[in-house]
Amino acid sequence: MLDRILRFLASYPILTCFLRTLLDDGKFEGLYGFAPLCKFLINNKDGVSLRDVFLLNQDKVLMESWHHPFNHAYGMTALEYLGTEPIFNKIFNNGMSCNSSIAMNKILDIYKGFQGLNSIVDVGG
Repeated sequence: MLDRILRFLASYPILTCFLRTLLDDGKFEGLYGFAPLCKFLINNKDGVSLRDVFLLNQDKVLMESWHHPFNHAYGMTALEYLGTEPIFNKIFNNGMSCNSSIAMNKILDIYKGFQGLNSIVDVGG
């Protein structure tokens, strides 16, 4: 079963697959590795990745709210729901934190207007 899943992922640019011939019986085995796309799923130098964002977007809670507005699906707002479900709360917070960290680091890499500043204040969110 694992080999079938790996072959499926290799059919998309998620994994790479190289076939190696086994010398003793002439059969093939697949050698799997990470494709370049996987860099987004593996922690970067800051210890964050988009893995948590993907997990959040595929969580049952959010999937249900795609079919109905969140309030209709769960009888409360998304922020109220976070207070009732600790597991989803953790997934949500990890996803938002990682996404913010990656986005802000990219902004700081490109935009040089913050150089020389000791602090920045985000007023009003």
